[in-house]
Formats: sequence, structure tokens, C-alpha cells
Amino acid sequence: MRAYVQALIAATLATMPISIAAKPRAPASMSAEEQRAVQQSLDRGTLLYRFDQAAWHTTDALLKALGQERAQAVRGWVVTEEVEGDRATYYGRDGNTPYLIYSAVWDGEKIISSKVAEGAAREPLSAAQLELVAAIDATRPLADKKPHCTKDRLNTVALPRDRPGGPVSVYFLTPQPSAREIAFGGHYRFDVMNGRVVSQRAFAKSCAIMPKSNLGAQAFVITHLLDSIPTEIHVFNHFTLGMPIYVGVTDGRIYNVDQKDGQPRVRIVDQP
Repeated sequence: MRAYVQALIAATLATMPISIAAKPRAPASMSAEEQRAVQQSLDRGTLLYRFDQAAWHTTDALLKALGQERAQAVRGWVVTEEVEGDRATYYGRDGNTPYLIYSAVWDGEKIISSKVAEGAAREPLSAAQLELVAAIDATRPLADKKPHCTKDRLNTVALPRDRPGGPVSVYFLTPQPSAREIAFGGHYRFDVMNGRVVSQRAFAKSCAIMPKSNLGAQAFVITHLLDSIPTEIHVFNHFTLGMPIYVGVTDGRIYNVDQKDGQPRVRIVDQP
């Protein structure tokens, strides 16, 4: 995705159709393959945002529960789904073996339960958590070599297999540089099977750090050159921005990434 982003002013957005000049009129529908890919973007982008939020909101609770000195033993974290919410698990290492230090469940609004490891015994992680940790370990050396769009360390989100025999996907995401900015570039995905990276991709050809809101903008427009549909990063950034994102692709179609009744959706914009 080489991104050219501009904010749309509220009055302009409300009164003018969205189009890309000098582009052929695109088909007004998606193929069956594209529809499946869009659903995967929605599923992955939603889970990315949930897991990222769970880690973010539980970090302060971890520091409060452990204190700065003990928190220094934390070597990483993973997030797993539970019935009540998403559990962020922070782990240390005994040699190469991860062990539990702290965990908390985030239900989307608040922390509903937490656990601090007690005693001298090293409490092991679950098999699902260990698989995510192993996938992160396999991908971090590769991610460290990728271009970074800011001086901050990339945020890490590992998603479990979405089907039997499928890969674990590890995302390295450029964090928001500030409360007023958002990164559309500097995001990467690595797919891991049996401890080996089997595929990888960037979601942009260059960095694009943009202001979240200028002059009252209510939406973003972005041109995306790497896919024929919006990706999970567009869905993730839609949640982060809290506003619609219009994604123009190379064949002239424009997609709207927004929400209805609290659920994300991707639609093709009907162009005049």
C-alpha cells in the first residue's frame, strides 16, 4: 500500500460524491474470492484491534499490581480469547521457557479479572499461549530488520490459527506517534507454521503518518496499491480513528470501511 492520505472536511464529505479522477469506472461488485478476502479483513482487523486494546488497557494494571521493579521481569505478552473477554498474559523467561507473571481479562470496557503469579514456582503458560510466544520469537528478528516509520518499537499482536492447520499470524504495528496522529504505513504480517515463517508482507510501500483530525475532518481517503480490497489494517485503523475510511484501489473502485450497529463493514461506493 503506497498511501496518499487526505482528510475530508465535514461539509465537503456531506455534499460531494467521492471519486478518483482519471480512473475507469470500476465494477460495482466484488467477486466471490474478494468477498471472502473482505470477510477475512474484517475478522482479522477486528481481532487485531481487540487484542491491541486488551494489551494497552492492562499495561497500567500490571504496573500497579507489580510495581516498576518487578515489572522489569516481563519479556513479552500475548492475548487469547476467553468467554468473558480477551486475556492479556505477561510472561517472563526462565532460560528459554516462558512463565506467567501477570494476566488480566479485558471485556472491551474494563478489566473484569486479574492474576498475579505468586510463590517461587514458575507457573507455565497454556499450550495456546506458548504457540503464540513461539511465533513471535520466530518473527521478531525479521521484523527488526524492516523499515520503521517512527523511533518507537513496533507493537506486537499474535493472532491464533483461524482454521485447523492454518498459520499463526504475527503483526508488527507502528504505534500512534501521538494522540493526534495515526500510522497508515509501517505495519507488517508474518505467518508462522511449525516454528517457521512461511509468508510475510508489508501493508504499505512507504511510511504515512497522518494527523487524525484536521479542520474537523470526519473521514479519511486513502489510495491503496497493493490489494484489490481493503486489508485488515484499514479495518484496524478505522477502529483506531473512530471514523470512516474510504479506500481507493487501482482498478478505480472505492470502498467505504465503516460500522453499522457497532459492527465493521466494507462496501463499494457507488460512483457517478
